[in-house]
Amino acid sequence: MNLFPPRPVSPRVGAVHEMDESVRTFAAPGAAVGAALLPLPLIVAIDLWALRAIHEALRRLLPEPLGFYVIVDYAAVLALLAAITYGAIPLLAERQARSRHEALHG
Repeated sequence: MNLFPPRPVSPRVGAVHEMDESVRTFAAPGAAVGAALLPLPLIVAIDLWALRAIHEALRRLLPEPLGFYVIVDYAAVLALLAAITYGAIPLLAERQARSRHEALHG
């Protein structure tokens, strides 16, 4: 039960409020990309460390060109997975922002 009915809002104030809401809705994908890029240097450092360790182990077991091929192939797969993962973040964040906007504004 609302004791105080809402006051009528002038068209100018209503337009500013709606503009502010749309700016917040469309700023969400940018914030999601920024948050997703924070751990990227750590992920790259761990991947490089793992590649070096695997290369050292393969150097003892396989001929040098074959070990190099395996490492380059593994690095390419890691790069592809990272590109797909980080490429999907803006798309998913925009979809979530759009669904939130539709839920709030119908």
